[in-house]
Amino acid sequence: MKLKKELPEELLFLEEEPSFDDKITTVCFTGHRNVPENEVEAISALLEAQIYELYDRGARIFKTGGAVGFDTMAAKAVLSMKDRFGEDGIHLYLCLAAPNQAMRFSKSQKADFDYIFSMSDGVTYASESLTKDSYFARNRALVQGSDVCLAYCKKQYGGSYYTCRQALSSGVELVNLADFLCMFED
Repeated sequence: MKLKKELPEELLFLEEEPSFDDKITTVCFTGHRNVPENEVEAISALLEAQIYELYDRGARIFKTGGAVGFDTMAAKAVLSMKDRFGEDGIHLYLCLAAPNQAMRFSKSQKADFDYIFSMSDGVTYASESLTKDSYFARNRALVQGSDVCLAYCKKQYGGSYYTCRQALSSGVELVNLADFLCMFED
């Protein structure tokens, strides 16, 4: 697979390894609902490696928006780490747009959502009802209080791009896994 670096400069991974001396506690996830099948394995491996690295840097709270695709992958990765680190080691919180966020999910997507919901350490809602604005409010809430935003963003539009921009403008460290896909080129 070939990676095209079409994202703006501020969303691309830095060529030099940044130095992060401050301990972090909270990480949010954002990413596309549709993850191409040929990238799932690579994104899963990158997610696990980054979660371990962020855990080593002090992160214990991980927040996801409860959407299908990358959010589901991230939530499942954190839940699998819970088994390794124990209940007190790592925590997953859902920051949902509204209580009925999963109403349009397929049967299998809803099953994943229900499992993640039941295993999460807490849930917050950005709004009482589902609207386009509630998704933007959810995305802002994900970034608020986060030290790092772990993303899978390949497009210059949509909710993931909005959340990445929000993170950058809020001074939140952004790690975009899409930038690492070139390591998995065929």
